[in-house]
Amino acid sequence: MRKIFKYEISSEGATDVRMPVGSTLLSVGFQNGAAFLWAKVNTRAHDCIRRVISVPTGGEIAMSVWQAPLIGVIRLKSTLGEHFAGHVFDMGEKNL
Repeated sequence: MRKIFKYEISSEGATDVRMPVGSTLLSVGFQNGAAFLWAKVNTRAHDCIRRVISVPTGGEIAMSVWQAPLIGVIRLKSTLGEHFAGHVFDMGEKNL
């Protein structure tokens, strides 16, 4: 069955997400103060680990991240007026 699922991710650094193999990463964003990733998944496929890495604006980027596809940018404005932008990259799938 094909569905769109939402997964919580870290707003900074690496997150390993368990999801079906071959999922298509659609977008990222903040919702209720937490960072999320949305993906098209085939629920009949077996699971894998999908690593994503969020790098803040101005943060140092490793070469492996530099060459990875960008999923999107998560933006947050705090109640103090501070802004945060995390650039989320897809580091690929690993077998369980």
